[in-house]
Amino acid sequence: MVAGKGRFAFSVAGVLVATLLLSFVLALYRGWNERLTAYIDQTDADLWLVQRGAESFFSPSVVNQRNLDIVKAIDGVERSGALVGKTLRMHHGNGAYDVYIMGFDA
Repeated sequence: MVAGKGRFAFSVAGVLVATLLLSFVLALYRGWNERLTAYIDQTDADLWLVQRGAESFFSPSVVNQRNLDIVKAIDGVERSGALVGKTLRMHHGNGAYDVYIMGFDA
């Protein structure tokens, strides 16, 4: 009888720990996603043009100048420009950090 109650308590504790870990990972993902999309959220852009098949801004996407010129020629388009991003490893002090550098022509 006592062994059954102990197993039940251990099972409940395991489920609670798993739920806590899952919530923690989800919170990390949401925070990471907010930081990564801050540029996109704060840019006053109505349209983002990417290569067909690109899943996100962090997957390779090449849009040639001819396509940018076509977008510029559309009535109502004030401006268009390229956004360049590169993932790299940065060394600082004794640590190494993976960073994503984004650049554009202001």
